Parts: sequence; C-alpha cells; structure tokens
Amino acid sequence: MLLRLIPELGGNGTIISITAMNDTGSDVSTLFASDLLLLNNPPGYQGWQWPVGVTDANGTTTFYPCILVQVQLAREDDMSWSYWIFERAIVKPHLTPRLSGVGIRQALYIHRYCTRQRSLGD
Repeated sequence: MLLRLIPELGGNGTIISITAMNDTGSDVSTLFASDLLLLNNPPGYQGWQWPVGVTDANGTTTFYPCILVQVQLAREDDMSWSYWIFERAIVKPHLTPRLSGVGIRQALYIHRYCTRQRSLGD
C-alpha cells in the first residue's frame, strides 16, 4: 500500500510504499518512527492527535502517538488500484507486525474466500 501525510494538513506530497496485514481486529493502522523519517514529517503537520491506548491480547495497554494519514492500495509494482483513504495510525518506535486499520475496511469491500470441508456424504 502507498502512504502519505495528508496534504491539506501540511503533508509535503512524499509517498512511500509499505506492506500491512489486513487485521479485522485492529481499529488503527500501525506506522513506525522510521516511516515518518521517510515521509519527511514536516514540523507543524496538523494531523497529530492525542495518544491512543492499545490493548494487546494479554490485556496490557500501551499508549502510542496517533497521526492522521492517507493510504492507497497498490499492486506489487506500486500501481494504485484505490483512491486515497483517510486512516488513523499509531506510531510505534520499533518494528512489529504492521496492521491495517478500520479506514480501509470502511472504504473498500474486501472479499474473504470461504471454504468448507466436505464430508464423505456430500
């Protein structure tokens, strides 16, 4: 997917390519501090929000900086196949699995293939 800071909020138009897992249990996308360096995070960017508490599977809550960004789904050759989607993201200081957020799922229909196991009587 392609990622940029929102131009109307002070983003300078820099676009980077990232890979994220489509996690239906995640409410916010995950960015890393290194992503902001690549995006040339300008001073005064108006997309920063209050820190967000994230509770993991073992019940521990950690607070992370939160930022508004835009994402665009792209093919492996970085050719886009969606419009720019507004997404709320947390910024983690280190590399962990990168998750998608709810913005993508609200903007696009993502079909999940369902299979069922056939019994011998089918």
